[in-house]
Amino acid sequence: MTKWKPLDPKTRCIRKCKHSDYDSVCELSKSIWEGQDYLPLVFHEWVDDNGLFLCIEDTKNNCIIATDKYTILPDRAGLLEGLRVHKEYRGQSLSWHIGKAAFEKALQDKQDGTIHRIVNCTHITNKASIHMSTSIGFTLQQKYVVVETSKKETPVQFTAQKWDPTFEEFLSMPYFKHTNGYIAQHFLVQKVTPDLFETLQKSAHFFILNGSPGFYDHSHGWYNVALDPTPKSILDWLHFANEQPQVTDCYSFVHPDPSTLKELQNQNASTWMEFEPDLLYYVYESDIAPTVLTNN
Repeated sequence: MTKWKPLDPKTRCIRKCKHSDYDSVCELSKSIWEGQDYLPLVFHEWVDDNGLFLCIEDTKNNCIIATDKYTILPDRAGLLEGLRVHKEYRGQSLSWHIGKAAFEKALQDKQDGTIHRIVNCTHITNKASIHMSTSIGFTLQQKYVVVETSKKETPVQFTAQKWDPTFEEFLSMPYFKHTNGYIAQHFLVQKVTPDLFETLQKSAHFFILNGSPGFYDHSHGWYNVALDPTPKSILDWLHFANEQPQVTDCYSFVHPDPSTLKELQNQNASTWMEFEPDLLYYVYESDIAPTVLTNN
């Protein structure tokens, strides 16, 4: 049983985020991912989203000190994401208090059939998120390796042809045989559905690159997917996407096949965790509220 530090109602308030909280959330985000946090980029979209975007306000100092987001995905999974705690306020059980509020909304939606399951995607270094998820009954279902590469001084030459796949063509790609029909985007894993594919058709750039189909996109941040994921095609797509106008720091989230990772390492690709899986996808499947959420 986890014992939390109580939330002082005189100085702490859990509430929905408002557009006017933007500057305060940007200040919170400065310490996340070395200042490269995607939260400011999606902040206004999340405020308007039909899920639940929560914050904890320090009412004494008039600033946002924690955030958490509950999102309903196209595959009718309820995603818990965007858990952030201001660096000056850590160690006060804030992640537990705001996480509890978001999780209880997701649990209610699961029980009434609005969503099919509750999921969480997190980085392996986010110990607070992992501990909270596993403590309340989430189990690890999939994992991926974040792969990147630096721009070459001499631009790589590509043969790129625009591609307009059908949903059936898209889902038949070798990539999905490894992932059981799921796709890893920018720190987001979800089941591919016609609705998700329709969204990708509006936002993503599809090409056949040196004979390899794939796309790059800007959901939560720049990422690309080689849909026939050989070591060569993964690297080709990374280089290609990073050479496109306005694209910065485009990542690929690669299924951890040992032979693929070994070859990528030989080809001087870069990862965050020495070619160990670091994007983690957790699923909660119980219909019963966990007792760990009570502060006894």
